[in-house]
Amino acid sequence: MNDFISANAVALLILAFSVLWLIVSACWSWWVESPPLDQTISLSPPGTLETAVTVRIGDQYWLWLNFERGGLSLDALREKTGGMTTGPDGKTVENAGTPVTVRWQMTAKGGGEPVFAGEVRSTGAASAADATIGRLLGRAEVRSGRYSFTAEIVGDTPEFAGAQTRLTLVLDEAKGHSWALKLGWLLSLLGSFAIKPVAVVAAAVVAWNAARLFM
Repeated sequence: MNDFISANAVALLILAFSVLWLIVSACWSWWVESPPLDQTISLSPPGTLETAVTVRIGDQYWLWLNFERGGLSLDALREKTGGMTTGPDGKTVENAGTPVTVRWQMTAKGGGEPVFAGEVRSTGAASAADATIGRLLGRAEVRSGRYSFTAEIVGDTPEFAGAQTRLTLVLDEAKGHSWALKLGWLLSLLGSFAIKPVAVVAAAVVAWNAARLFM
């Protein structure tokens, strides 16, 4: 066994380094991309939200109102939220859906002027996935730090009674500029196009030598 390890020391070191790289890359991506805010809020009856938010990375952020399917089909949820649908004539049309007005404010923990605030009458859908449809409420540059976030739904929307909705603050990865985001991209690119291929070759070498040893 010692001879096998010695003969494959380089390949084993490459494998160990590759695994460590991929673990660090995954942990870094999670740390960077985890939303500072992801909280439920009721639309009917109209709800309020007050919570502490910690922004780890100063960068551009989006605020989303996300509708979750729950027990509904995606089509049934889309009828309420609106978005692009297919009309009776087969043409794609945009449906505004049921409007929801959201008022929010985000201030530094010690007080002062809001760093991100607004009131938006949201309609339609800006994003859609298998289980979630989202409406974009706003975008702002937010510095790293601790904040107080408050929000309220203005007016009742009984169409969404019982619906699962969340307010989510997420990093704008497309237009982000922070060093942490760029480092995450670099780790991911190197992992996909350099580390993984080299690891596959090293694993093949170790497997081949192991097979020869026990044949």
